[in-house]
Amino acid sequence: MNLNFGAGATRYEDYINLDVDPINNPEICVNIFDGIPLESKSVDKVKAMAVLEHFGINQLRDSVLPELWRIMKVGGEIEVLVPDLETLVKRYLEYKRTGETPYRKERPGSNYIYDAEDLDFWIMSDPSLFGSHKVIFDYDFLALTMIGAGFRVKQLEHIDHNLYGIFVKVEKNV
Repeated sequence: MNLNFGAGATRYEDYINLDVDPINNPEICVNIFDGIPLESKSVDKVKAMAVLEHFGINQLRDSVLPELWRIMKVGGEIEVLVPDLETLVKRYLEYKRTGETPYRKERPGSNYIYDAEDLDFWIMSDPSLFGSHKVIFDYDFLALTMIGAGFRVKQLEHIDHNLYGIFVKVEKNV
């Protein structure tokens, strides 16, 4: 079984969609803090694309990642996409240095950094708003967070303004 965690409107072939918002019509509509209604060690693959940054780091460490780890089979893979702090800051600093950027868009939150308002959108949008960003990762922070949750790094790379990784569930030492 494969799970698209925090699916929103995005669908992947051969994946069951889980989302907190019923408007997205997921097969599983649940708040992860209530637990995922799946058996332990029943999931082969999880996609968590542009979703982990919407939880605080303590929520990730204490609830979200342990629950995903619980439902995954040993050797199962979780595929993650999150905004990359290092790339976002480099783009911001390049704009400040030159005043030029190929990334310029007309509004904040456009997926491209060109000023402090847009950088703030990616790093810490209003935490009181549903769907806002509550944590941002760089390469090492994402790797260490996932390792601490019981996963090993299979692949981790920069893609545009994001980090893309595949992490494999390992048995935790008791």
